[in-house]
Amino acid sequence: MKIPKWGVVAAVLFMALAMLLMVVPVGASPDVYPCNFYGTAMVDGVPVGGGTGISAWFLSVEVASTLTGDGGLADDEYSLVVYLDEVYEDEEVSFMIDTLWADETGTWQSLQFVEVNLTATTPDTTPPEVDSTSPTDLQTDVLVDTVVTATFFEDIQEGANFALITISGATGVSATIVGDTLTIAHDDFAYETTYEVTIPAGAVNDLADNPLVAPYAWSFTTGEDPPPEVVSTVPVNGARGVAVTTKVTATFTEDIQEGVNFDDIGIGEVTGVSTSIDGDTLTIAHDDFAYNTTYEVTIPAGAVEDLANNPLAEAYPWSFTTELKPAPPEEVEVEEEEIVVSPKPELGPHVSVGNLRISPAEVSLNQPVTISLSVFNSGDRGGSKTLNLLINGELEQSTRVGIPAHGNKSFSFTVQRASPGVYSVYIEGASGWFTVSGLEAPSAPAEAGLGTGDLIAIVIIAIILIGGLTFAFLYIRRSA
Repeated sequence: MKIPKWGVVAAVLFMALAMLLMVVPVGASPDVYPCNFYGTAMVDGVPVGGGTGISAWFLSVEVASTLTGDGGLADDEYSLVVYLDEVYEDEEVSFMIDTLWADETGTWQSLQFVEVNLTATTPDTTPPEVDSTSPTDLQTDVLVDTVVTATFFEDIQEGANFALITISGATGVSATIVGDTLTIAHDDFAYETTYEVTIPAGAVNDLADNPLVAPYAWSFTTGEDPPPEVVSTVPVNGARGVAVTTKVTATFTEDIQEGVNFDDIGIGEVTGVSTSIDGDTLTIAHDDFAYNTTYEVTIPAGAVEDLANNPLAEAYPWSFTTELKPAPPEEVEVEEEEIVVSPKPELGPHVSVGNLRISPAEVSLNQPVTISLSVFNSGDRGGSKTLNLLINGELEQSTRVGIPAHGNKSFSFTVQRASPGVYSVYIEGASGWFTVSGLEAPSAPAEAGLGTGDLIAIVIIAIILIGGLTFAFLYIRRSA
């Protein structure tokens, strides 16, 4: 059977193409190289013993492991070879010491020795415990405004579960933490009352998230309500030079009831005495004092009572001396002075620049940039100013501008640049900048090189292809 001419040609071309595809690879795989990590290993600040496992991890996968002291190394030393593709050059590798993640990482570098001294810390699993409290458990005579605290053996983290902490019978309870000390705020306690503080299990966590395992509770009892006492007065005891109109006040340790026996309160030989109370402050009104006179104020025992009906236990006296009577003012004859108004001096030219404008702020190569500014003259006479344009600190252009008195003018420069970059502009104290952007030629994609074997294969295929085509040509011609 006679084979068609086009069939012979197609067969030869098909065989050549198939051989080319088999020999020439479509894409080259990256090569694999080793990196030798080495160093020491410590856990909780103590060198590890020989035979401790050291493993390397990359992209969450274990890629190599070894034992300390292996191959004649010291007990805490290791040597670990990690093989990775060359495309992972300078990538970070993580390490584990036995089952603990090391604090350090290493940078993978092909065919290099990289020292990484590894350290790790054993996780804290010990729950927090209370070391001491204030007030202490079963303490008595506790002040009603006492701050309640609990101190732990370790630092505690701020937590949402603080709301679980309670003080039985108290209001306004809230807790805050500073380091290892928990402070429990509250409204003032009542007198002669027993309170119990409870920190439930799980209400606090240490810095490692370990919660308080068992609830901790303690109690204390407040003391009796003390009688009121004077803590300060106006004027103070022994004061001199007191103004005759001064109001007399006495401030107590606590709030006082209105007018129990206020009529017993007196101020020496002064008239118009009356008393009033505002919270913890007693005010004693009076007619004006006499000049240069000593007065004694006395609040007798029982004259005031606190809100719990506890009376002042002991009388409280104090004294002060008023000011001297001022001398009458002397009459002074004032001579009228002639006011001379000097004429306003004339101001010479005072030229300044401002309102610098750069448009556009970003241009392409060789595109013009307009730099405008205003020149002002606030003087009474006309003047002129030389405008020096500096680009990146170098003089670009210079011109002199005349400005009339109290006038202003706008002026502009035009510049362009053939190189990309940021250019600073400075004109007589006014400054700004503009940007010249240039287009960068895209980098050519890297071409995969052919090895010697690939070149030989291509030459052989080319010879076969040429021979096939020659055979086909001769065959066709002979058949014709």
